[in-house]
Amino acid sequence: MAEVVTDEAATVTVQGTKDRTWFSNSYSSSDRRYALGGRYEFHPLNDDSPYSDNACTATRQVSGPLLSAFPEPQTREGMLPEWLPVDEQAGPLGYLIFFGPIAVGALALFTVLRGRHRRRRTAHAS
Repeated sequence: MAEVVTDEAATVTVQGTKDRTWFSNSYSSSDRRYALGGRYEFHPLNDDSPYSDNACTATRQVSGPLLSAFPEPQTREGMLPEWLPVDEQAGPLGYLIFFGPIAVGALALFTVLRGRHRRRRTAHAS
């Protein structure tokens, strides 16, 4: 999020990232970062402050320090590594790794409960 002073001397808020209050220091590939002291030509997604801006808009830096002069955002320990954006699809292998154990567990639970139900029915029939 950036506090921006317009050419008309009005102060507005431009939000270049999603709300990060609950997931500190996480960024996606569509988030936009701004260089402190940079001058920008904004093309936000909406018409009122706080303006919403991301890497897909036509916003561009006109002058000032380059963003590369500032350190990259860091991920918190214990979270997903930076090279694995949260918003990317996992692909077939990722889904198999995630849902495979769940499916095997559900099948095992179903088999155990079905066996108990059959034993109870057999015991009551005798």
